[in-house]
Amino acid sequence: MGSHWQSGAIERPAGSAASVEDPALSCPEDIFLSWLLWLPQGSDIRTAAAREVARLDRRAPLPDGLRRLRGMFMLAANGSAV
Repeated sequence: MGSHWQSGAIERPAGSAASVEDPALSCPEDIFLSWLLWLPQGSDIRTAAAREVARLDRRAPLPDGLRRLRGMFMLAANGSAV
């Protein structure tokens, strides 16, 4: 058994990032949950979330959905969401 959760609904190799364009991940909450479940076991969630915030910040200005996603990552980076 690998260190990643596997789902028939989301087919992609372990460790690959969720894509905003992925139709299976249509809302920010689904993207965040998928990202969280795909983190390798033992990952530092705060550090990983801070990296995602920085990555989203490079895409500014963000549409509403990505701003919501960024907010979830900010909560996780601050230790508030997980």
